[in-house]
Amino acid sequence: MKILRRFLSLMLLCALCACGGGYHPETLIGRGMPKTPPDPYAVRRIVLVEPYTHERLNVVYYHNGHYDRRALRKIDYLFRDRHAGVVGRIDPEL
Repeated sequence: MKILRRFLSLMLLCALCACGGGYHPETLIGRGMPKTPPDPYAVRRIVLVEPYTHERLNVVYYHNGHYDRRALRKIDYLFRDRHAGVVGRIDPEL
């Protein structure tokens, strides 16, 4: 039974290693991988609800070919670290 368990563990490990075979460091973002082109939509809106505080946000964050900085700051504030009181910056392409 112990040998079978070890064999199955080894097979699982081999299968997991085979899944990551396409890793190439030069294709990481910032090292030659092109950014995703912007989508063709002229206006982008997002509606968010923070489940614990019930804060709601409904903003247009992209219009006329540009991101709206005020809307992005509101999104950043909604995703803040409430324990430390720190507001980070969310990448709009995320």
